[in-house]
Amino acid sequence: MWAVVPFAIPDSVRPLDPTMSIGAPLTLTNPVDGNPLTVTNDLTNFGGEYIWHCHLLGYEENDMMRTIVFRSEPSASIIGTAIGGNASATVSFIPPIGTGGSPTTSI
Repeated sequence: MWAVVPFAIPDSVRPLDPTMSIGAPLTLTNPVDGNPLTVTNDLTNFGGEYIWHCHLLGYEENDMMRTIVFRSEPSASIIGTAIGGNASATVSFIPPIGTGGSPTTSI
């Protein structure tokens, strides 16, 4: 089910590990073979996934803070210009709000 709201809802973009700086190496355990796996801490787009949280310590200790996925109808892209010729086309558009994008050119 998609929620229809009269405002834009941004994507949840955050570092994989918010306690570390961007670009820092994270050493994790590979769940397949148990070997160490190094990943770079980078901004990641989790879409409409947010953490439902409260500042009551008892909730945190009893694992009552849960992930909530909010799905809303994405807004349409805005086509700015389209130029065609010689069996190729250049299209400029602005991605929908909340994608973290900027005006993009696609050939």
